[in-house]
Amino acid sequence: MSCHKGCHNVINPFTDTIDFARIHNALDIVADHGVDVSKERVQLKCLKDELVKLRQMKRFVVKFQTDLLNYY
Repeated sequence: MSCHKGCHNVINPFTDTIDFARIHNALDIVADHGVDVSKERVQLKCLKDELVKLRQMKRFVVKFQTDLLNYY
C-alpha cells in the first residue's frame, strides 16, 4: 500500500509539535483498508496525554527558574 499524503510531516518543524489530526487521518485511512487500529488510537491518546504533562512540567520549571532568578 502506498503512503497517503496525510502520512507525511506529522511533526511541525517550526513549532516542534506533533500534528495529531494528521496522525488520526492516517489511522482513518489505514482503518478504511480493514486494519484494526484501536490499539494505535489508545497509544496515540496516551502519548498526547503525556505530552500535555511534559508541557505543564516545562512551564513550571521555567516559572520556577524565573522566580528564582528574580529572587536573587
